[in-house]
Order: sequence, then structure tokens, then C-alpha cells
Amino acid sequence: FVWLGNGPAVDGALHHNTGYDFNDQAIETGVAFWTEAAHRALSV
Repeated sequence: FVWLGNGPAVDGALHHNTGYDFNDQAIETGVAFWTEAAHRALSV
């Protein structure tokens, strides 16, 4: 189980809302996590 969040909703704007502002800093964390998960699953 993985919970990879993007921080609190700014001004109450949740996903699928035109006012939603994605936290670009979360991309690096997500990519690093999934890269490591793939390496472990593939025994690379």
C-alpha cells in the first residue's frame, strides 16, 4: 500500500477542480519511489 500525497488542498481546491494547483515538487518524490519499486520488482 502506498499513499503518495500532494499536500493540503490550497483554498479548498481538490483534484479535478479548475482552481487546483499541483505541487510540482511532488513529481521528484513520486518518480524516485516508482523507479525504486520497479528496480526491486525486476531485481535490477
